[in-house]
Amino acid sequence: MIATSLLSKSLGQQAVLALLTEVSASPKPGLVDRFNRGAHRDMDFFTFMSSAAALSGYFEKCAKAGGSFHGVDLRVLFANLRPLGQEAEQAMFAATGGVNTHKGLIFSLGIMVPPPRIVVQHKQLLAGWMNKSLVRPLLR
Repeated sequence: MIATSLLSKSLGQQAVLALLTEVSASPKPGLVDRFNRGAHRDMDFFTFMSSAAALSGYFEKCAKAGGSFHGVDLRVLFANLRPLGQEAEQAMFAATGGVNTHKGLIFSLGIMVPPPRIVVQHKQLLAGWMNKSLVRPLLR
């Protein structure tokens, strides 16, 4: 089995690869791609590349947060991820001159990266979440 520190690094790299792959897919009418800005005057392909580079360590930190999570209340994990996401957002804005290239993905991928690490670190945790119906209250 892959060492947990390597798993965190791999999950982080895969998340950044997802950012780079999405902007590289072309053509995307109306959206930024390799060939044009789409409907956006404030960003281009290179703005997205700069943003992805600025976020390179963020997703690994999220995976590590998942690995160090020892509870069953996912709201605690979410609270631990929030400052990481805020820090990543600031890094994105600094790299792009204030342009929002990945704010939605900072949130979405930021909460999708920890679970695989949690499952590897705490195999019984997933069963505990389902048994106690802790997922349902988070969706309210």
